[in-house]
Amino acid sequence: MSATLRLIKAYNTLYSYNSTERPYALPNFRNDGTPLNSPIIKRWTFPGQFGLDVAPGPPDSFLIDLNKDDTEAPNADSIRAFVSMPDAGVLENCIGYHWYELMYNIKGANVPAADKFPPYHLIFAYLIEHSRIFVIFERLIMKFKTGEDLGHPSAFTREWIRNTEDLFYKDVHIPQFRSVVTALAPSFDATRRNAYYRLFGLELGHGNQANSPVSFVKPTHANLNFVGLLEHFLREVWQGVINHKNTSGVNTTDVIFISELALQLKDSLLSRRNADKNLEFYESSSLSKEEFLSVIMAEWYYQVIATNTELVKELNAEAVTPYERLAKLGKLVGVTPHSKTHDIFELAPLLAILLRMVEEGKYDTAANIQGLFDPGVPSNTFAQQISLIINLWQKTTGTNLKQMPSAPLQNGAAKNRTIALM
Repeated sequence: MSATLRLIKAYNTLYSYNSTERPYALPNFRNDGTPLNSPIIKRWTFPGQFGLDVAPGPPDSFLIDLNKDDTEAPNADSIRAFVSMPDAGVLENCIGYHWYELMYNIKGANVPAADKFPPYHLIFAYLIEHSRIFVIFERLIMKFKTGEDLGHPSAFTREWIRNTEDLFYKDVHIPQFRSVVTALAPSFDATRRNAYYRLFGLELGHGNQANSPVSFVKPTHANLNFVGLLEHFLREVWQGVINHKNTSGVNTTDVIFISELALQLKDSLLSRRNADKNLEFYESSSLSKEEFLSVIMAEWYYQVIATNTELVKELNAEAVTPYERLAKLGKLVGVTPHSKTHDIFELAPLLAILLRMVEEGKYDTAANIQGLFDPGVPSNTFAQQISLIINLWQKTTGTNLKQMPSAPLQNGAAKNRTIALM
């Protein structure tokens, strides 16, 4: 499930729908004496919508978690209304409520396993940001704020710009949510780059919106072998994919070795989160809030180009795909999106789901590994996607995952490198 869908649901819970019981995640959001049959937060300054539609139907790849069988998605009008709310405080409350709802699920004894851990992963934010979408929109915002080269912004664009600045470019006031922008860490850009480096050993292939390098801390403890380990895992999975269809030749699939690689991936990722290597401590773990807010920010920008929104239309950037819209917007500010952006956008949500399942321990056992390449495994929801992940990774990095290296890799080892999404 996407962050956008969950935040819109949070808005409906807090501001629109009549609630018959207090939300266990945030009981303090209701003032004493407020009738239960009313919105949890009264609109004291915000006229708002009566409710943003969340309808059943097939969402796009950004709006579905294949591990959780979601079949809901907000419609385009709901998304546009949400991101252009005339009160950023409403959005901050929604983010705060959503955070504590996720944390409540982690602690809940009766929460289904599929809903227990946050569905987001930092790799999603890294890949989306690698497209240069952040830089393009930051330049667009500055052009609107400092002149009229792009004309006067529409009401939608004006409110969206204000919300973007309030949410991501200042010390946010999300209730009970420790800010990731402080006097000691004044740059969320640098904070994100530090998080990417720690968890994946990866750097972005561009500077800031002024085209200057961004200085950030490169810690000693960083997963510099992440790319090599992931590629080794995907190569072995591919052997399983092709051997599953092979009825006569030699079967080179080693599900036990694949599970060992999955355990190595899980261990390396969880090691950066907490000393116990346990997702149940997510709330107090390193990188949790950076991951949460980075994913929300990445999807926030993407939603503006997901359809022909008012901003896209007023800048004559209408197109068929998000990549084409981003390219037209980038041309207005002198920034070309990454040449592989179309594939990056498709890869980001799928790889995020895979890595989250790895961290949850889904592939610790050989029995579950079989589900990566056998569509006939009961309750399997991911076999059809793993080949797509492998193909998209090959296209974005230029690395051949369908051919085993001439020299076998030991224990998932590979040369450390910054990913080359060329």
